Amino acid sequence: MKNENVHLSEGKTLEDILSKQDNKAFPPFSKERSEKSYPERYKDIKLSLKKIHNTSEKGAMAASLEEYINKRASVTDKKFKEGLESALIYLNNHGKDHVDKVIEKVSEILQYFPPDNGLTPYEIFILLCAIQIHDTGITFGRDNHEQVIGPIFDKECSKILPNKFERDLITKIAMVHSGQIFGNNDIIKYLSDTSMMYNLSVRERLLASLLRFGDELADDNTRADRYGIEVNKIPKYSQIFHYYSHSLHTVKIIRNQENNELLLDLVYNFNSDIARKKFYRNNIKKYLIEEIYDRTIKMEKERRYCMRYLRPYFYLSKIVVNIRVTDKNYALKFQEINYVLEEEGYPDVEIAIKDRLSGAKLISLLKSKNNGVKK
Repeated sequence: MKNENVHLSEGKTLEDILSKQDNKAFPPFSKERSEKSYPERYKDIKLSLKKIHNTSEKGAMAASLEEYINKRASVTDKKFKEGLESALIYLNNHGKDHVDKVIEKVSEILQYFPPDNGLTPYEIFILLCAIQIHDTGITFGRDNHEQVIGPIFDKECSKILPNKFERDLITKIAMVHSGQIFGNNDIIKYLSDTSMMYNLSVRERLLASLLRFGDELADDNTRADRYGIEVNKIPKYSQIFHYYSHSLHTVKIIRNQENNELLLDLVYNFNSDIARKKFYRNNIKKYLIEEIYDRTIKMEKERRYCMRYLRPYFYLSKIVVNIRVTDKNYALKFQEINYVLEEEGYPDVEIAIKDRLSGAKLISLLKSKNNGVKK
């Protein structure tokens, strides 16, 4: 078996690379016993999970509904209806399109790995399978969805990938994309740095951090129900998830040509009428700008956390955020908000945005006649 590293060139994805690898790069298999190659097995796993990907959001809604009815069926009709609306969350996309986006973002990260330190073909297979299964648990509800990945994977793919230990390796890499273990948020540490399977090394923590950070970057406008937004048919307690994704137009890793450092460029765009609207988030109303602040701070936490495990192969030094709020009726009138999230000074637990502009202040600025107009 070959255990050589593969470098991803710009524009290529993990799936492109996997399909072109020599069978000698993977664990041995027997055609006489009707065993398939690993690239073929990946295709079968992807196809087998398609039905789950296509129903994940519906499954999450059904699980939320059942949980709420079981807990609150005795309350008055009015309270029941209001509570049902808050419990029944219509998630943004967690299905096939999201999986494809995670693969795209992980592939983008890998393009910046040193040429001699890419993933091996077998690691690519393991990582792609982990990406395919990482959100399958959503079908049974959002809470602790990462905990039910294993049984789903076993049920759907045990014939394709009969080695239970191999499936467990993929499962645990997928499980640490979110959640806690023993009340601890640092869950990648519970994986081995490197393990062996079929005499091939697998860098568990590296693959897990690639999946986790790729998942964090895969939350752009492709996840939003754009038609639901246009016709105003998204339930009020679910709107903030879709409007957030809808506003995020650019998520791109770029290289600073002056000092060669890598940074993440985020660009948000939304109109003034959306800026004035308050959305429900866990029964609390907030402006979209405040949701963006909170989500970019979360992303910065994930950047700091995942970089711990991605070094020395890849290091992203900061997140650069650009938010443009445009007047709904006059495109030349806009308000821009820019900030950078990075580590500086003595490390603190809390992450703060400098000169943070509140939702109310943003609305006040948008009312200014000449604000943002370029002369």
